[in-house]
Amino acid sequence: MRVGPAANVARINTPETITALWEFANLNGISLDDIIERTAAAGVTIDGLLVKDAGIPQAAVTAHEAALTIGAASIAAVNAAVVTAHEAALTILEGQITDGSILARLAAAEVITGLYEFAHANGIKIDIITERTGAAGVTIDGVLLKDSIVDLRGLVAATSTAIMAGVTGDTTQRHEMDASGTHWWGPGNAALDTNLFRSLANTLATDDSLRVAGVLGLITDLITERTGAAGVTIDGVLLKDIAIQLVGKAAGGSTILLSDVTGDAQFRFLVSADGKHLWGDGAGAEDTNLYRRAAAILTTDGSLEVGGSLQPQGDIGLASRTVVLGAGENNNVATGIVTVQRLDADTNGANLITGFAGGRAGRVILVLNIGTTDTPTLGHENVGSAVANRLLLPLEANQPLSTSGGAWFWYDSTSSRWRMAHTT
Repeated sequence: MRVGPAANVARINTPETITALWEFANLNGISLDDIIERTAAAGVTIDGLLVKDAGIPQAAVTAHEAALTIGAASIAAVNAAVVTAHEAALTILEGQITDGSILARLAAAEVITGLYEFAHANGIKIDIITERTGAAGVTIDGVLLKDSIVDLRGLVAATSTAIMAGVTGDTTQRHEMDASGTHWWGPGNAALDTNLFRSLANTLATDDSLRVAGVLGLITDLITERTGAAGVTIDGVLLKDIAIQLVGKAAGGSTILLSDVTGDAQFRFLVSADGKHLWGDGAGAEDTNLYRRAAAILTTDGSLEVGGSLQPQGDIGLASRTVVLGAGENNNVATGIVTVQRLDADTNGANLITGFAGGRAGRVILVLNIGTTDTPTLGHENVGSAVANRLLLPLEANQPLSTSGGAWFWYDSTSSRWRMAHTT
């Protein structure tokens, strides 16, 4: 190596302060176990990554911040003396210079035993740093980089910052992780406000909201409330204390529960917020209901069939309808869906009833003559009514229905006739 009169050289076994920008051009970079910050509290920046105080506090580094390139070249041992300013030139080949100092050559591999300080404002520039001692890794200002892992063990407390990051122009960090693994996020211009942490064994938690843009799938056997007595709310449905609470609906008719069977075109069962139950066959609209009509009154607008015994604990109230009979024959008289048929025979007089519509297996109707002057006649097997609506009367003969009198009829689905059970 040719050294000019004013040149400085570095000794490899003595601490040195390097004020110029050194480039390491060897393909393997440099090998060392520790890199220590030169300026207190400044940390060490490697290709834009700031390593500082046993953590990685900042990821944003501009391209001009790396100034010293450590390339593929290593530094070879060269024997040299202290070169004074008045010496014109000196060719250093291989041996010792008279004072025994060992100098580093730029184009050969070297083992540096002294502590080098790089005083250049931009630090050093390098592509690769490898560990000098096998399995030791490389420690940079307290951060151990080893086996492709950033090892941040040994921080002072669980809340000690391990990693932080931000974007150029931010006034505060956007992301931070502490030694316990708690993550914090913020907007970059205000305090961190969102977190994710381990709250209990096998439990990941956040003090804030969690929004999932895609599909959130849970494979679990149990979901429990996080806050005592609060229950768990899923899309407006509160599950609490072994109950489903569906309060606060906009209207009584708002649906709170519904079900169907695969392939159905309509729902088979619905419950509304006012407690009304609706049933259907799945093919068309719901046609059967059960609801509260008034205080202490449960009602269905259809029929109620009891497969077992019906044991009322109070009075039985039978709904009624009034039918004004026409003069002459009254065929297929409508009965609606009520039990008591109040017949007005006085209005048109001289009435004959040939049958009642609405028969179904086991149905019972009570026919009353509410007239005071005329007595209608009940016709036995009269062809004026449809076959399924005709009457089977005692003695197979027509029967008068006296004023203020009445008769019970039971529908026999075997014969498809109304059978008179009793008359007054």
